[in-house]
Amino acid sequence: MRTVTPLFAAMGAAVLAVGCAVSPAAPNDRDDSPIARCSGPACSKVATPVAWPDVRLADGTTPFNVQGAYTIQLPGAPLEFILNGDNGFIARYADRRWIGVQVLHAASIGVARKDGASDTRPGALALADMPRILYTKTPADTEPTLAEDRDLWRLALAFKNGTFENATQLNVAERGPLVAYFADGGVGDTTGEIHVVHRRTRDAYLFVQLKGFSFDDVRRIVGSIEARKP
Repeated sequence: MRTVTPLFAAMGAAVLAVGCAVSPAAPNDRDDSPIARCSGPACSKVATPVAWPDVRLADGTTPFNVQGAYTIQLPGAPLEFILNGDNGFIARYADRRWIGVQVLHAASIGVARKDGASDTRPGALALADMPRILYTKTPADTEPTLAEDRDLWRLALAFKNGTFENATQLNVAERGPLVAYFADGGVGDTTGEIHVVHRRTRDAYLFVQLKGFSFDDVRRIVGSIEARKP
């Protein structure tokens, strides 16, 4: 296993850029948010609730421990693993396929921390709310009234255009303390993505991107994910 941080950083940055590179709010917007409201066909797509996939990878790898919070199993026969610091890794496969596994943290993408913060108000939106907003909300839903929450809300919705433009299957599933949001599309030429939120963690969540894999593979990977016991 080797360490090549810039490669995975570039892949992850492609996702974050979709939300960050939005245009300023239009002059007729009656607020001071720097983030425009989501517009376009993908903005209306929402996830269908489903049961947690009861399928596993028949020839999968040994389960990985990801930052002590999750375990995940990937399809077998990866050619190599590329480490991304302490936050995750990429598994590279034949035919230019790859799977990136990373725990996203609030501090790394400029979202205010909420866990343990003395000034956190009840109901304040946090990083872990972004997958829920991305997958279950649309511009037709009522926005939060406070500026900090509204900006995070709009940032999450802004991901829809880049993530769901070609997606046809969007699902949300729950098991124990975990909520998984997953789709058959993604940014650029990725072919699937998975967001897994732990109910007790507000400032981080598990993010998986796939290139060259099917939605059945996405479902099998979700089926393998478990919360590690404290």
